[in-house]
Amino acid sequence: MGPIAAFLVGVVLPTLISVVTMGTGASTPGEFLVVRVCTGLAVFDVFGVTLWELYKHDGESYWYYVLGAAILAALAVGAPKIFLWIDQKEIIATTPIPKDVGKIDIVIDTNKSFADRRIEIGDGGAVFNLHGPNADQALTIFRIMRLKLENINGKLAVSTQITDPHKQIIAELIRNEWKVAPNPLTWDRNYNANTLEVKNGAGRIVLQVRLLPDRIQLQGEWWEDERHGFRLVATDDPKVGGGFIIKFPDNRPEDSPFVKPLFEYPSNLHFGELLK
Repeated sequence: MGPIAAFLVGVVLPTLISVVTMGTGASTPGEFLVVRVCTGLAVFDVFGVTLWELYKHDGESYWYYVLGAAILAALAVGAPKIFLWIDQKEIIATTPIPKDVGKIDIVIDTNKSFADRRIEIGDGGAVFNLHGPNADQALTIFRIMRLKLENINGKLAVSTQITDPHKQIIAELIRNEWKVAPNPLTWDRNYNANTLEVKNGAGRIVLQVRLLPDRIQLQGEWWEDERHGFRLVATDDPKVGGGFIIKFPDNRPEDSPFVKPLFEYPSNLHFGELLK
């Protein structure tokens, strides 16, 4: 094989494969492996050819050695940067990106009867009693929350809507399918298979819903108008337990207690990661 053919096969062809693979949007580990192998072959071939040419022309022009040294120095400096760039591209291409729409569901369904499902304020242990003397108060709160529980083919379906004081929709959950508004109404959101959490533009968590086999854990802020609303929040003292219904304007939205996050943030770096 002549030098031109060797150059074409060893350098140009692998480089072309790498460029085409990256240019067409490499998105899988296998595609990036191809890019790394082809790039490595091209670098190795250039390195080998340069050394061979220097060996063949030993004792010839001084500038021949200068050119060879420059090529080897460029490889030593540039090759690691090329592979680092490929690594960064793979991380970006293969890392899941949080979406503004999705669906949550019960991960493990124990076939618990629909009537036995409980609505709990976060994980504080406070549960709404829908069959006791205060059932009317709970139903009034659910009306403001636009909270609706349905039994669809034996599966629990939850619906609610979160708005800001100006009635702009921040997040909506319809039969477990959810959608959140973009910035500036929302600052961030994070979720996994059975849990959704949404931050408003001020950075406060205004919706946190988790579907468990025997209960729905729910926290957030709901508004009727610009002045009237409430926050549903679990106590931050695990020894006491329970939860609060904090009414506005009797209290200011800027005042604690606030809903504590379940997830790590920002979501684009910690997608689906729960706080440890």
